[in-house]
Amino acid sequence: MQQHRVAEDKWHTLLLSAHVGYVSWEEYQENQRRLQENAHALGPERRKSPPREGPALLQGLVICGICGERMKVIYHVRAGQRVPDYICDGRTGNDPQPMCQWICGKAVDEAVGNLLLEIVTPAAIEATLAVQQELQTRLDEVERLRKQQVERARYEAELAQRRYMRVDPDNRLVADTLEADWNRKLRAFQEAQQEYERQRQKDCTAIDEQVRSRLHTLAKDFPRLWRDPNTPDRERKRLAHLLLEDVTLIKREQLLIHVRFPGGATRTLEMPRPRGHLCNEKDQYLYEDPGPEPPKKAKGVRLSKRARFENVSPRPSEVQCEA
Repeated sequence: MQQHRVAEDKWHTLLLSAHVGYVSWEEYQENQRRLQENAHALGPERRKSPPREGPALLQGLVICGICGERMKVIYHVRAGQRVPDYICDGRTGNDPQPMCQWICGKAVDEAVGNLLLEIVTPAAIEATLAVQQELQTRLDEVERLRKQQVERARYEAELAQRRYMRVDPDNRLVADTLEADWNRKLRAFQEAQQEYERQRQKDCTAIDEQVRSRLHTLAKDFPRLWRDPNTPDRERKRLAHLLLEDVTLIKREQLLIHVRFPGGATRTLEMPRPRGHLCNEKDQYLYEDPGPEPPKKAKGVRLSKRARFENVSPRPSEVQCEA
């Protein structure tokens, strides 16, 4: 007997708690959702990846504005701390082309973090809840119309049933026609009922007073939680994953940061090109800009003009080292 895996939305029967399981159905659904999110990092689109321990705030969210691929994160140590860089080698995987972009990530993370602190405020939360309440009112109206459609399909199915039950059994032609019409109305009723239940679960986004109060508390505590040095980098990145859809970087004369939020809203930030410890172009410094007055290198003395020492101890007492 062959077995075929069927998608969950195509199951016709689901019996919960029929057997004792290791985990509950809710925990299983949560595990499947997290596995699906983690699989996005290796999928064909490669848009998001799960937050990890590194300090890169936009890890898994950054998209290259040149080729459209997801940018990677590398770290280097500066002053005893790990500093992220966002690089894109999407065009170098199968084709030996130059690297698209190499952007110092510290300044980008600070700019996006300040943007999140700016938008996550009690006033913004209140405006968002007002818009959500308006959307919920419209969803309730749409649900009422869908329910009327289901009731109409139910009435037509019951009417077809009564017509079939009243027909003369000896009149097989009429009986077969009425039976086919009854079956067609029953299928239409079942489809309308299933569509109603599916849309009802999808549109179930009502927010009660308890959730509203928690959102206001979160908006008030968000700046303190974000700036707290004891907040783990992974938790800070989880907050960024909830508040951001993706971030597109384009390095030109200015560094353009296109931030996209869930729902389609966008913000564009412009900032000077950060000078990192590495560069892609020849006219950039390999290290930080030394300023208008760089230190001068000390002039050496030729070997022919150096003083000669006749008596040199074979084992000098002082330690010699090279700078």
